[in-house]
Amino acid sequence: MKNGILYGIGVGPGDPELMTLKSVRLIEESDILFLPAKSREKCMAYRIAAQAVGHLAEKEYLCHEFPMVPDKEIMDQAHDEITKLLAEELVQGKTVAFLTIGDPSIYSTYSYIQERLVADGYEVKTVSGVPSFCAVAARLGIPLGLWAEEIHILSGYHKLSEQKSPLNEVLKQEYKGTRIYMKSGRQLETLLHHLQVEMRCQEIQVYIITNCGLENETMMIIGPDTEIDVSDYRYMTTVIVTDKRL
Repeated sequence: MKNGILYGIGVGPGDPELMTLKSVRLIEESDILFLPAKSREKCMAYRIAAQAVGHLAEKEYLCHEFPMVPDKEIMDQAHDEITKLLAEELVQGKTVAFLTIGDPSIYSTYSYIQERLVADGYEVKTVSGVPSFCAVAARLGIPLGLWAEEIHILSGYHKLSEQKSPLNEVLKQEYKGTRIYMKSGRQLETLLHHLQVEMRCQEIQVYIITNCGLENETMMIIGPDTEIDVSDYRYMTTVIVTDKRL
Protein backbone atom coordinates (compact mmCIF):
# COMPACT_ATOMS: atom_id res chain seq x y z
CA MET A 1 0.00 0.00 0.00
CA LYS A 2 1.25 3.46 -0.90
CA ASN A 3 1.76 5.88 1.98
CA GLY A 4 -0.64 8.77 2.35
CA ILE A 5 0.17 12.47 2.18
CA LEU A 6 0.29 15.01 4.99
CA TYR A 7 -0.96 18.47 4.05
CA GLY A 8 0.07 21.34 6.30
CA ILE A 9 -2.82 23.74 5.80
CA GLY A 10 -2.88 27.38 6.87
CA VAL A 11 -6.41 28.49 7.74
CA GLY A 12 -5.51 32.18 8.03
CA PRO A 13 -5.60 34.55 11.01
CA GLY A 14 -9.19 34.12 12.15
CA ASP A 15 -11.73 35.31 9.59
CA PRO A 16 -13.00 32.14 7.84
CA GLU A 17 -13.57 34.12 4.62
CA LEU A 18 -9.79 34.51 4.37
CA MET A 19 -9.32 30.76 3.92
CA THR A 20 -8.19 29.85 0.42
CA LEU A 21 -10.26 27.72 -1.94
CA LYS A 22 -7.41 25.21 -2.02
CA SER A 23 -7.31 24.83 1.75
CA VAL A 24 -11.08 24.30 1.92
CA ARG A 25 -10.94 21.68 -0.86
CA LEU A 26 -8.07 19.73 0.70
CA ILE A 27 -9.70 19.73 4.12
CA GLU A 28 -12.90 18.39 2.56
CA GLU A 29 -10.97 15.69 0.67
CA SER A 30 -8.79 14.59 3.59
CA ASP A 31 -9.37 11.31 5.41
CA ILE A 32 -8.44 12.67 8.81
CA LEU A 33 -7.69 15.99 10.50
CA PHE A 34 -4.77 16.60 12.82
CA LEU A 35 -5.41 19.38 15.35
CA PRO A 36 -2.52 20.83 17.39
CA ALA A 37 -4.46 21.18 20.64
CA LYS A 38 -5.74 19.23 23.65
CA SER A 39 -9.18 18.91 22.10
CA ARG A 40 -11.15 19.89 19.04
CA GLU A 41 -13.01 22.54 21.02
CA LYS A 42 -9.76 24.18 22.14
CA CYS A 43 -8.22 24.25 18.65
CA MET A 44 -8.41 27.74 17.13
CA ALA A 45 -7.52 26.46 13.65
CA TYR A 46 -10.40 23.99 13.79
CA ARG A 47 -12.89 26.62 14.94
CA ILE A 48 -11.89 28.84 12.02
CA ALA A 49 -12.10 26.03 9.46
CA ALA A 50 -15.44 24.79 10.77
CA GLN A 51 -17.03 28.06 9.68
CA ALA A 52 -15.85 27.60 6.08
CA VAL A 53 -15.92 23.82 5.55
CA GLY A 54 -19.28 22.06 5.64
CA HIS A 55 -19.84 19.03 7.92
CA LEU A 56 -16.35 19.34 9.42
CA ALA A 57 -17.58 17.98 12.76
CA GLU A 58 -18.31 14.65 11.08
CA LYS A 59 -14.71 14.13 9.96
CA GLU A 60 -12.32 11.85 11.84
CA TYR A 61 -9.64 13.75 13.76
CA LEU A 62 -6.63 13.43 16.06
CA CYS A 63 -5.49 15.89 18.70
CA HIS A 64 -2.12 16.42 20.36
CA GLU A 65 -1.01 19.54 22.19
CA PHE A 66 2.25 21.30 21.33
CA PRO A 67 4.01 22.46 24.51
CA MET A 68 4.80 26.21 24.42
CA VAL A 69 7.86 26.06 26.66
CA PRO A 70 11.51 27.09 26.21
CA ASP A 71 12.69 23.58 27.19
CA LYS A 72 13.97 21.99 23.96
CA GLU A 73 13.96 18.48 25.42
CA ILE A 74 10.25 18.68 26.27
CA MET A 75 9.44 20.12 22.86
CA ASP A 76 11.48 17.48 21.02
CA GLN A 77 9.71 14.71 22.91
CA ALA A 78 6.29 16.08 21.95
CA HIS A 79 7.34 16.57 18.33
CA ASP A 80 8.57 12.97 18.16
CA GLU A 81 5.28 11.71 19.64
CA ILE A 82 3.25 13.69 17.10
CA THR A 83 5.44 12.53 14.22
CA LYS A 84 4.89 8.89 15.26
CA LEU A 85 1.14 9.47 15.58
CA LEU A 86 0.90 10.93 12.08
CA ALA A 87 3.19 8.30 10.56
CA GLU A 88 0.82 5.59 11.81
CA GLU A 89 -1.96 7.17 9.73
CA LEU A 90 0.21 7.80 6.68
CA VAL A 91 1.41 4.17 6.42
CA GLN A 92 -2.26 3.20 6.14
CA GLY A 93 -2.49 5.35 3.02
CA LYS A 94 -4.57 8.08 4.65
CA THR A 95 -4.51 11.72 3.62
CA VAL A 96 -4.02 13.87 6.70
CA ALA A 97 -4.82 17.59 6.95
CA PHE A 98 -2.72 19.31 9.62
CA LEU A 99 -4.55 22.55 10.45
CA THR A 100 -2.62 25.58 11.64
CA ILE A 101 -3.54 29.24 12.07
CA GLY A 102 -2.00 31.83 9.77
CA ASP A 103 0.55 30.47 7.30
CA PRO A 104 2.31 27.14 7.97
CA SER A 105 5.74 28.52 7.09
CA ILE A 106 5.81 31.37 9.65
CA TYR A 107 6.60 30.43 13.27
CA SER A 108 4.40 27.37 12.90
CA THR A 109 4.39 24.21 15.02
CA TYR A 110 3.74 22.32 11.79
CA SER A 111 7.28 23.01 10.53
CA TYR A 112 8.85 20.82 13.24
CA ILE A 113 6.71 17.87 12.17
CA GLN A 114 7.22 18.55 8.47
CA GLU A 115 10.99 18.32 8.93
CA ARG A 116 10.78 15.00 10.76
CA LEU A 117 8.34 13.32 8.39
CA VAL A 118 10.27 14.40 5.28
CA ALA A 119 13.47 13.01 6.84
CA ASP A 120 11.63 9.70 7.38
CA GLY A 121 10.63 9.56 3.70
CA TYR A 122 6.99 10.61 3.90
CA GLU A 123 5.33 12.94 1.39
CA VAL A 124 4.43 16.30 2.93
CA LYS A 125 2.89 19.28 1.12
CA THR A 126 2.40 22.78 2.50
CA VAL A 127 -0.63 24.92 1.66
CA SER A 128 -0.24 28.66 2.22
CA GLY A 129 -2.59 30.68 4.37
CA VAL A 130 -3.01 34.42 4.91
CA PRO A 131 -0.39 35.49 7.52
CA SER A 132 -1.69 37.36 10.54
CA PHE A 133 0.44 40.43 9.91
CA CYS A 134 -0.96 40.83 6.38
CA ALA A 135 -4.50 40.66 7.77
CA VAL A 136 -3.54 43.17 10.46
CA ALA A 137 -2.11 45.61 7.90
CA ALA A 138 -5.29 45.30 5.83
CA ARG A 139 -7.41 45.83 8.92
CA LEU A 140 -5.42 48.95 9.82
CA GLY A 141 -5.40 50.19 6.22
CA ILE A 142 -1.61 50.67 6.15
CA PRO A 143 1.14 49.42 3.80
CA LEU A 144 3.85 47.28 5.32
CA GLY A 145 6.45 48.34 2.79
CA LEU A 146 6.88 50.89 0.00
CA TRP A 147 9.60 51.19 -2.63
CA ALA A 148 12.88 50.03 -1.04
CA GLU A 149 11.69 49.89 2.58
CA GLU A 150 12.66 46.85 4.61
CA ILE A 151 10.17 44.61 6.43
CA HIS A 152 11.37 42.69 9.50
CA ILE A 153 9.36 39.81 10.99
CA LEU A 154 10.43 39.17 14.57
CA SER A 155 9.46 36.82 17.36
CA GLY A 156 8.42 39.10 20.21
CA TYR A 157 8.91 36.35 22.77
CA HIS A 158 12.39 35.02 22.00
CA LYS A 159 13.96 38.31 20.90
CA LEU A 160 13.09 40.04 24.14
CA SER A 161 14.10 37.17 26.38
CA GLU A 162 17.56 37.07 24.79
CA GLN A 163 18.15 40.79 24.49
CA LYS A 164 20.96 42.11 26.70
CA SER A 165 21.25 45.70 25.49
CA PRO A 166 18.52 48.36 25.88
CA LEU A 167 16.01 47.22 23.29
CA ASN A 168 15.26 50.61 21.79
CA GLU A 169 18.93 51.33 21.06
CA VAL A 170 19.54 47.92 19.50
CA LEU A 171 16.43 48.10 17.33
CA LYS A 172 17.27 51.62 16.22
CA GLN A 173 20.62 50.33 14.94
CA GLU A 174 19.57 46.96 13.50
CA TYR A 175 16.13 47.38 12.00
CA LYS A 176 15.12 50.01 9.48
CA GLY A 177 11.65 50.24 7.98
CA THR A 178 8.71 48.24 9.30
CA ARG A 179 8.96 45.86 12.24
CA ILE A 180 6.42 43.11 12.87
CA TYR A 181 6.43 41.38 16.25
CA MET A 182 4.56 38.09 16.28
CA LYS A 183 3.52 36.05 19.33
CA SER A 184 4.04 39.14 21.47
CA GLY A 185 1.52 38.37 24.20
CA ARG A 186 3.86 36.99 26.85
CA GLN A 187 6.42 39.77 26.47
CA LEU A 188 4.03 42.57 25.56
CA GLU A 189 4.58 44.70 28.66
CA THR A 190 8.36 44.72 28.18
CA LEU A 191 8.10 45.26 24.43
CA LEU A 192 5.76 48.24 24.76
CA HIS A 193 7.91 49.80 27.46
CA HIS A 194 10.95 49.83 25.19
CA LEU A 195 8.97 50.99 22.18
CA GLN A 196 7.55 53.89 24.19
CA VAL A 197 11.11 54.86 25.17
CA GLU A 198 11.99 54.75 21.49
CA MET A 199 9.03 56.98 20.64
CA ARG A 200 10.54 59.75 22.70
CA CYS A 201 13.71 59.60 20.59
CA GLN A 202 12.28 59.28 17.08
CA GLU A 203 8.97 59.37 15.25
CA ILE A 204 7.47 55.93 14.97
CA GLN A 205 3.92 54.64 14.93
CA VAL A 206 3.08 51.57 17.03
CA TYR A 207 -0.03 49.49 16.38
CA ILE A 208 -1.17 46.58 18.52
CA ILE A 209 -3.91 44.15 17.55
CA THR A 210 -5.04 40.85 19.01
CA ASN A 211 -7.41 38.21 17.62
CA CYS A 212 -7.52 39.90 14.21
CA GLY A 213 -10.70 39.01 12.35
CA LEU A 214 -12.40 37.41 15.36
CA GLU A 215 -15.37 38.68 17.34
CA ASN A 216 -13.14 39.67 20.27
CA GLU A 217 -10.64 41.59 18.12
CA THR A 218 -8.91 44.45 19.95
CA MET A 219 -6.89 47.15 18.19
CA MET A 220 -5.04 50.21 19.46
CA ILE A 221 -2.55 52.83 18.34
CA ILE A 222 0.06 53.27 21.06
CA GLY A 223 1.47 56.65 22.09
CA PRO A 224 4.49 57.35 24.34
CA ASP A 225 2.27 57.59 27.43
CA THR A 226 -0.47 55.10 26.54
CA GLU A 227 -1.36 52.66 29.32
CA ILE A 228 -3.00 49.35 28.52
CA ASP A 229 -3.99 46.24 30.43
CA VAL A 230 -1.65 43.67 28.88
CA SER A 231 -3.78 40.84 30.28
CA ASP A 232 -6.25 41.62 27.47
CA TYR A 233 -3.61 40.70 24.87
CA ARG A 234 -2.81 37.02 24.64
CA TYR A 235 -1.12 34.59 22.23
CA MET A 236 -2.61 35.96 19.00
CA THR A 237 -1.17 39.45 19.42
CA THR A 238 0.73 41.29 16.69
CA VAL A 239 2.62 44.55 17.09
CA ILE A 240 3.55 46.63 14.05
CA VAL A 241 6.08 49.46 14.22
CA THR A 242 6.45 51.83 11.29
CA ASP A 243 7.78 55.29 10.49
CA LYS A 244 4.51 56.11 8.74
CA ARG A 245 1.63 57.99 10.35
CA LEU A 246 -2.01 57.85 9.30
